[in-house]
Amino acid sequence: MKTILATATGSMDSEVTAATSELDAVKTAMTMENNTYDFYVARSQATAYGAERDFYRALSAQEKAHHAVLLDYYEFLQNPAAWFVQKEHPSLDGG
Repeated sequence: MKTILATATGSMDSEVTAATSELDAVKTAMTMENNTYDFYVARSQATAYGAERDFYRALSAQEKAHHAVLLDYYEFLQNPAAWFVQKEHPSLDGG
């Protein structure tokens, strides 16, 4: 694991900067999830082995679920009141 992380950090662009807001960080994470999803879909289509195809399809489904969670969080951060109305469906029916 140390070797993998050392290689990854060694090849990072020296111009990497931190996100300026939590919204920016979530947008970056959503982009990364989309890119990973696309990678797994492409790999599933490129293989001739059923088990490998199923494996990549399962991974792509997880990435899609991760993106959905991040999108929900992003919408909450943008407008918590609207998010609450949309998700909780509150009503004042007098009953």
